Amino acid sequence: MKHLFLLFHMLTCLFCFSQVCPTWIGKYRPDSPFPSNNQTRTSGWVQLNAFSDEFDGTQINSTKWGVHNNYCHSMSINAYFSNDPYNVHLENGALHLKAKLLNNPVSCTYNGNVTQDYPYSSGYVYSLGKIRYGYFEILCDLPYNLGLNPCFWLYGNSAIGKDDEIDVFEKDLSNNENYILLENVYGGAAYPPHRDLAQRFDFTTPFVGSDRVFAVEWLPQEINFYINGVLISSVNYTTIPDDVDAKNPFTCTDFRYAEPMQILLSLSVNPFIIPNSNPSEEWVIKYVKSFKLVDGGNTNYWPNAFNITDQYLLQVNKSLRLGGEQKTAIIPPNIN
Repeated sequence: MKHLFLLFHMLTCLFCFSQVCPTWIGKYRPDSPFPSNNQTRTSGWVQLNAFSDEFDGTQINSTKWGVHNNYCHSMSINAYFSNDPYNVHLENGALHLKAKLLNNPVSCTYNGNVTQDYPYSSGYVYSLGKIRYGYFEILCDLPYNLGLNPCFWLYGNSAIGKDDEIDVFEKDLSNNENYILLENVYGGAAYPPHRDLAQRFDFTTPFVGSDRVFAVEWLPQEINFYINGVLISSVNYTTIPDDVDAKNPFTCTDFRYAEPMQILLSLSVNPFIIPNSNPSEEWVIKYVKSFKLVDGGNTNYWPNAFNITDQYLLQVNKSLRLGGEQKTAIIPPNIN
């Protein structure tokens, strides 16, 4: 992939975003079996305990996690989120999120002006801290109930609306089957311009069941999605518009502008719930693990344009390869 020298980098990016580069487009990968053999992907990384949890206690660790209560969101059109122990609790070394049919619907308002009645309650847990870049992994058992939509995602909740959401996995709510998954990236309204990516995966075998491992490797110019340790999607930053289409793994959005994000675990109740049914299945989360890169691993980051003043590049990468053909690096004056 060809890259421009730094002298023209900003001008080219601005031109690319505003006139040439297409928006994020859906990338569709059909007819592949759901990866069944779990492979370890954490060699060369160091685990961050502040953003990891084995859920082996009797109560949720209140120094790491918050639980939404009396909260509603457009992603769950039939259930509002509650901290009731039925909806969110620890049991047998795992976090359990569970939906419940209510005796009386609960009224809730979202987005400041949309109010509706919810016949179900459910669970939604979020990390209290935010993190920028790394490797994030979940081991879980997914419910078969088509009306339940578990989602493992990262969200920046930024006031300035930068690249602020990565959906590591969620169901495709336009299809009432357990063979289709989405893995998405959503940007905000600030620079770079708004770019969204919806990746659809049509598996030939169902993704529901026990011991499913989903992960994302989030780097400044690259995002990689894994299922059971198998790389199923890789999206890379480019300044070449011709590289961006439904088949190529490139985007014009530069992930260096991404916001720090929270880790989110939500169980929505979607349109395919059978009316007045008892959604007794749970989403069982056995662990969440977060990692940063360290020396001694097998991952080398080689940016096309590197600025040593970007502290986050040094925090995420265990090794940096600087310079080279059509690569540039800025070393400011008086920097050792």
